[in-house]
Amino acid sequence: MGMKRYLCLLFACIAIFGCIPAQAAAADIGEQAAEIAEPRATGKFDFEIPAKTLMESSTSFPMEYGETVTITASYSPASASVDFGLIDSDGLFYPVRGSNGSINQTIRIDLRGTYTFAVRNNLHIGDTKLIKEISSRILNDKKVGLYTDYELKNVPDCFEESNEVGICISDDDKKPFRTTLNLMPKNVVLGIGCRKGCETVEESILAFLKVNGVSVYSLFAVATVDIKKNEKGIVEFCEKFDIPLLTFSAETLAAVEGEFTASEFVKKTVGVDNVCERAVCAVGAKITEKKTALNGTALALGRINTEIDLLKG
Repeated sequence: MGMKRYLCLLFACIAIFGCIPAQAAAADIGEQAAEIAEPRATGKFDFEIPAKTLMESSTSFPMEYGETVTITASYSPASASVDFGLIDSDGLFYPVRGSNGSINQTIRIDLRGTYTFAVRNNLHIGDTKLIKEISSRILNDKKVGLYTDYELKNVPDCFEESNEVGICISDDDKKPFRTTLNLMPKNVVLGIGCRKGCETVEESILAFLKVNGVSVYSLFAVATVDIKKNEKGIVEFCEKFDIPLLTFSAETLAAVEGEFTASEFVKKTVGVDNVCERAVCAVGAKITEKKTALNGTALALGRINTEIDLLKG
């Protein structure tokens, strides 16, 4: 089998079945004492994670306020959207995202409790029934269409722009081919602020996403200011669609650098001149859609990763 075909098949198997191997990785749990972090536990893992799956460790550990967990890991393919993090006793997942096939980040504990290490493969696969058809075409040396909203590098020669059957890698479920398999990396962050007790949160978010061509399945997280962490509409939306809710203090949001749509009213109300745009940037995303006011909500969008290397793994 030629090298090009091998690489193409390798990509197809990984992308279509969405299985991410996390190898030679470790999670180090460190306790901060004065200025020195003293390691008190180390765990290793080596496993595969199916698409749209959160895999938890079999053991949990108690953590005190101010302690840290440093996660160092590698995964393949490098273009995959993978979150590593901790799940608290209430089932809330606190993630950090890998980049280019690896991660080396530290999570600081803000609330004493029991936590479980977890890894999530964010890829959302549309109609899984199409996997067999597309796999068969590739195995029989037939071309497959490829469409994406992302910047692609190293595209294998088994893909082409025009075809009746193809794969679409994007933030929504567009159908550029007669038969389209949609792959949606969870790379989009939704920043939100809202009026207290707002009853149109879900309706407003879905309308906002539709106008901007983004599927709810592409959302990596919803981000807002910490005083909104119990806002009924926001919490219910995140629970319904299984999306992490990330909150930041007004001080943290105010410290985010950049040009934002400022509001004196918002500043007087929550302590920072803008919530939705600043929250997007606080997560580490680049703003793609600035503040939009809609039915008592203020919404913004950002994307974490804009480039996919199909053969880097």
